Amino acid sequence: MSAAHRTSHPTSSPDVVAERLRDGVRTGRYVPGQRLVEADLTAELKLSRGPIREALKLLAAEGLVELSRHRGASLRQLTRREVSDILTIQESLTSLAARLAAGRIDEPGVRRRFKAAYAALIAAHGRGRDESAVLDARVRFYEELVAIGGNAE
Repeated sequence: MSAAHRTSHPTSSPDVVAERLRDGVRTGRYVPGQRLVEADLTAELKLSRGPIREALKLLAAEGLVELSRHRGASLRQLTRREVSDILTIQESLTSLAARLAAGRIDEPGVRRRFKAAYAALIAAHGRGRDESAVLDARVRFYEELVAIGGNAE
């Protein structure tokens, strides 16, 4: 979850579980199509079934998890068409974010922020093997690019 979506009030157990599962997807701990067994999650996260079930419902509403009456929960697999559609939209949004950031690059401190974010991304790529570190650096780079552009949406 990006900093823009976090709130200052305490996070509920289902929110914590949902974020842990999202992080697990980002880092490759969980993969598309993988079943998410409630008993395994309760043991791993040291929580009762209630928060686990609520988190799975939340993630199902987001489209990350599929819930099936007889099979339980599993991570949703995207079709080729869905991936293509997402990447088409992402390409347009990234272009817009870069254009907005470029328009503000000469404002005080902006060029420094951009260079720092870019250097961190390149450094993560240079370290090589740790894919989750590269993904984290990429997310931070794009979050900074959007922030520099100044469009809160």
